[in-house]
Amino acid sequence: MNYVIMCVVFARSIAMEKNALITIKNNDSKTSYKVKVLLNDNTYRYREDTVNNTLVEFDSSNNILKREDDNLSMEYLFINDKETIGKIYIKDLNKYIDVVIKTSKIEKNENKILIEYTISDDLYKYSIEVE
Repeated sequence: MNYVIMCVVFARSIAMEKNALITIKNNDSKTSYKVKVLLNDNTYRYREDTVNNTLVEFDSSNNILKREDDNLSMEYLFINDKETIGKIYIKDLNKYIDVVIKTSKIEKNENKILIEYTISDDLYKYSIEVE
């Protein structure tokens, strides 16, 4: 008599905290800062600053950037060489604003994500470099 024993293993994702350099650049300015990033299932979460209590989440599987602070929340979807509609919610006014996002570049490797996109003729470069 032969018996087949089945073993089921449930994979549990484990969040890892890493140091990262965040850079946001547009036609007028460049801002870079180091943060602790919580990386879990291809999602990067970090607190941008303590003044406005800004929480940022970037889902690298779906190329979705979310930012939320005390005054507003935004969600941008990036699709290479396509236009998408980003949403900005202004909390005090209880109002949404749509922005047209034209993504020109998405580059990802093990330690860096770079996204170049245009909103209203302003070119933005957003990058996460994990140390």
